[in-house]
Amino acid sequence: MRTSISGPPFGMLFRSVFQAFEKMLYEPLIAIVSSVVMSAGIAAVIYLDMGLLWLLIAAAVANAVQLSVAAGIVSYRFVRPSFKIDGKVFRALLKHSSIIGLGIFFYQNLFRIDVLMLKWLGSAKEVALFQIPHNMVMQIQILPFALVAALLPVLSRLMKSDPGRVAAVYEKTFRYIFILSVFLSIFLCLFAGEVIEIVFGSKYLESAATFMVVSWAVVPLSMDILLNTMLIVMNKQKYSVYYGGTALAMNFLAALVLIPAYGYMAAAYIALFSYCLLFIFSLYFVVGNGLPLVLDRILSKTLLAGATGAAGMIWLKHYSIPAAVGFGSIAYFGVLSMSDALPPDAFLLFKGAIKGLYRNKA
Repeated sequence: MRTSISGPPFGMLFRSVFQAFEKMLYEPLIAIVSSVVMSAGIAAVIYLDMGLLWLLIAAAVANAVQLSVAAGIVSYRFVRPSFKIDGKVFRALLKHSSIIGLGIFFYQNLFRIDVLMLKWLGSAKEVALFQIPHNMVMQIQILPFALVAALLPVLSRLMKSDPGRVAAVYEKTFRYIFILSVFLSIFLCLFAGEVIEIVFGSKYLESAATFMVVSWAVVPLSMDILLNTMLIVMNKQKYSVYYGGTALAMNFLAALVLIPAYGYMAAAYIALFSYCLLFIFSLYFVVGNGLPLVLDRILSKTLLAGATGAAGMIWLKHYSIPAAVGFGSIAYFGVLSMSDALPPDAFLLFKGAIKGLYRNKA
């Protein structure tokens, strides 16, 4: 996942400080400052016709400003950097960060492997027809990522002070991310052509078939963000290395066999299968380490709501797309509410739970 503060590794370090102090508001503010500087630089380069070199300089200046502002805020409002190294702490940090880093390495390559295999075994056109919808799905993950990133410091603290409340917050978060991601997948699948045409234009409509497949990856990817974070909170991040590497290897072998014969559609199905593997493995290890399954309580109700909403969307789509979206949304969330999968006060309870966690800081 990309962070809004660039300039690694220090940009990521400052972002982690904001998360640790539960002051994530600074991150978007710093990003806005950087965007303003970047926009002004690009405008000046275009207006004065200064060429590519000055465009790169403008980007470097924007990153430098962003980094300086982040460093100033961290130094004056939170902590000052120290060059004194505690050997014990450093070794522990190196151990845990190496495991997480290896897991991220497998994940990042899993997200790219099908594009690379299409470049190797397919054509440039097939790469585009897969990469366009796949990138859209990956960008959507910023939504669950933002929610889970905000919860991470709270969950980490409560894991030591009040483990029982961790399970309560996890269950609520699991429920809402799953319900919303299923709805989003249904919407993207049924309106794949319309979304592609609006965002990229009619010349890319051929990728709508790919989008209909990879749109369902929103569910396993969104859920894995939460589940992988829970493994980190429980200090069980080593499991993500195991199943991340396994999914990457299986993806590579499947792509090697299927892409030459079936092209970009094979890549779409392989990617979806790989992401489902991540979800299944991460759920298995999270439940195996003591957290509730949750899925068994909401799966049938969510599927019923999804079928009802999808039927309404398909029926009305031929007459009016806004009406189809509106009716489908009402039907989906209405069925969930009536089945108690999504109680009327669900989000209020969730909001109250999070506020209570912040009031009871250790």
